[in-house]
Amino acid sequence: YAKESIINVTINKEKIFIISPGVDHNLFKLSKKSNLPTLIYFGGFRDYKRPWLSLELLNKTDGMRLNVIGSGPSYKKTVQKCEELGLCNRSNFIGKVSDQQLSEMLASSWINIHFAQAEGFGFSIVEAAACGTPTVALDAPGVSEVINEFGFGLVAKDLKDMKNKIVEIIKDYDTWSRRVYQNSLQFSWDKTAEEWDRLFKSLD
Repeated sequence: YAKESIINVTINKEKIFIISPGVDHNLFKLSKKSNLPTLIYFGGFRDYKRPWLSLELLNKTDGMRLNVIGSGPSYKKTVQKCEELGLCNRSNFIGKVSDQQLSEMLASSWINIHFAQAEGFGFSIVEAAACGTPTVALDAPGVSEVINEFGFGLVAKDLKDMKNKIVEIIKDYDTWSRRVYQNSLQFSWDKTAEEWDRLFKSLD
């Protein structure tokens, strides 16, 4: 998506090089999942990311819980949605956390949920995958490409479809968890550094 956006502003595609970010696999790694199926929403709380939809999705599920991590201008709106729907007993609003706490919460959660209208690159999806946590996301530029190209979960057309996709993953959860973890291993900072080094040398 980012490459297509650059091409659309008349940059020659032959001059565009895509180098993926890496993930710290010593930090983001596998751990024991929670006893009850748990969704996780984490990231910046801004309107274009639509974090309040995490509560609307939770309202469509049975027996699941939700961890909400992060802060930003849309945080209050998201808490208000929780109160309106009467879901505060099934939701855990945590706010900002350390990287270590985030990795632990990601690893114990079952499904990462994503509602952004667009992203340059869905980096949080890769971090979740490194913890063996698949992502279910609403279809959006920069999000769908990461999920579909690298096999990190499923893309949905709306909230009802998201619920169905979550159920689909949970029915074969061990397979999905192993798959996204294995797929995440291709993202490392060593590989990213090597690609940058190769690019710089090619420009000499």
